[in-house]
Amino acid sequence: MQASFVGDYPLPCGPRTINVAALDHSTFFAGGFLALWKQAGGTFNGATREGPTPSSARLVGTHRSPVLSDVVRNINKFNNNVMARNLFLTIGATEFKPLATTAKSAAAIQTFLRKSTLPMNDLMLDNGSGLSREEHISAASLADLLVAANSSSVAQVFVESLPIAGIDGTMRNCLTNAGTLGNAHIKTGTLRDVRAIAGYVGAANGESYVVVSFINDPSAEAARAAHDALLEWVYEGARKTAEID
Repeated sequence: MQASFVGDYPLPCGPRTINVAALDHSTFFAGGFLALWKQAGGTFNGATREGPTPSSARLVGTHRSPVLSDVVRNINKFNNNVMARNLFLTIGATEFKPLATTAKSAAAIQTFLRKSTLPMNDLMLDNGSGLSREEHISAASLADLLVAANSSSVAQVFVESLPIAGIDGTMRNCLTNAGTLGNAHIKTGTLRDVRAIAGYVGAANGESYVVVSFINDPSAEAARAAHDALLEWVYEGARKTAEID
C-alpha cells in the first residue's frame, strides 16, 4: 500500500496527525485467523463477514492475550512501539468506554498520576509510543516515576522487564566488558537527534540508583559512549561529584 498526497498545506493550520489503518479490524482478524488455520492443516473456501453470533453457534476455541507482565516485558526489552501504542490505547478503552482514543488514554494516565501524588505538568502524551515528536517529559519527572515504581507492588516485575546491560534486549551489546554488566536495568530510546536512557543501576557499593538522561542534539546518535560512561560512573558508586548541563 502506498499513500501519496498532493496540494498545499498552509502553515497557519499548524501540525496535524492522521492515523491511517491499512486494514479494518475484521479484515485483519480474518486474515490472521485463516493463515493460522491453514498452517494447522485446515482448509477454507468461503468468505468472512461481520454479524451477530448465531444462537446455534458452538464454541470451538478460546484465545486469550498474554498476561500484562509479558506484554510490558516485550515492549521494554525490544522497544516494541506497536505494542506500546496498543497498550496505551487499551488503557483508555478499559478506563472509559470503547472506542479507544489517545485522548481517553492520556486522561486516564493523568488521573492515575494525580491519585498517585505524581503530578507531571511537563508530561505530554501523544501516540503512546516512542515514535512521536510531540511527547515529552522532564528527566526529573521520569526519575520520580521510576522511584515510585520501585516502591510499588509490581516493582520486581517492572524492573525485570527492562533490558539488562550486556545481557539482553536493546542493552545486550552495551557495556559487555564493564562492571555494569548485569547490574543495570535500562530502557533505551532513540530517534533522529534524540538519545535517552532511563532505569536502575545496582552500584558496586551495594546502593541502587535511578538514572535518567536525555540528549536532544543533532549529534545525539554519537552519544552512546557518553551514556555508557554515565552508567559506569554510577556503578562505581558516583564517588566523584559531577555537573552535567
